[in-house]
Amino acid sequence: MKHFVLYFLSLFFSLLFFSCSVARKNVIRNPKHYEWSVKDTEEYANKNVDSTKWSIKKLANDLKNAQQASIEVKLPIVDYPSPVAEYSGNGSTVNPLSFKIEGKSIIGYTLAHYKDKFNEHLFADTAGQYYTFFTILFLTDKPLLDKGQNPSVISRNYPHYLFIGTQNTSLGNIDWVQATLGNGENFAIITQRYFDLNAGRTILIAPLKDGSLRFLQLRDSPETYTWKELSSQSVMTINNFVKKIKINEKVISFFSQNKIIEQK
Repeated sequence: MKHFVLYFLSLFFSLLFFSCSVARKNVIRNPKHYEWSVKDTEEYANKNVDSTKWSIKKLANDLKNAQQASIEVKLPIVDYPSPVAEYSGNGSTVNPLSFKIEGKSIIGYTLAHYKDKFNEHLFADTAGQYYTFFTILFLTDKPLLDKGQNPSVISRNYPHYLFIGTQNTSLGNIDWVQATLGNGENFAIITQRYFDLNAGRTILIAPLKDGSLRFLQLRDSPETYTWKELSSQSVMTINNFVKKIKINEKVISFFSQNKIIEQK
């Protein structure tokens, strides 16, 4: 009996050690996940206070762009230039989308940010350089690039990004603001509706004749791609995403619902 107890204890501690080792390996497996801290929050809150750290060049460019901006460009949030500390964000890309589903024209945008220390843990494909954080798709009776509709990516809050835009419809404008934060949060506000994009980074929007909107949130997303794909205007993950969306029965049903606005 004594030998059995010793054997059992030996087996138990061996299994416990193995389990802890596996747990440690699971933690170590993803060493690039940046952990946002209270210190980061405090540093961000104070980083633009010290005028000696301001980027005068960026401020001058912002003032120049504001003076040259067309008064017809009306985004949901007006941008008045203000000084910010120097930063080295790696950039973002916005790809316009336009395709048909069951004869209906669908338009929109997909937003991706370049890999940096705040998001590199999201890149399952180590060759990827851009990660898609948000895709917005509309059924509308107005063109994609109508006056004042070009969306804007704001990096002046780095490592936080804002993506803002508006889409015209015969019923009125559909405005949106999407935020990608350094602490990993990713959300969008479309008209006055909040979307946690951790539940799906693609939002579909269908205006109805009665003036209301319908939304559909999907987990399908273009994911990652490279600069080479982007520069050649042939991003495989975006092309595959569009192909998948076009045959998705839930999407087809969503854009075919009753009382949806008519396209000419």
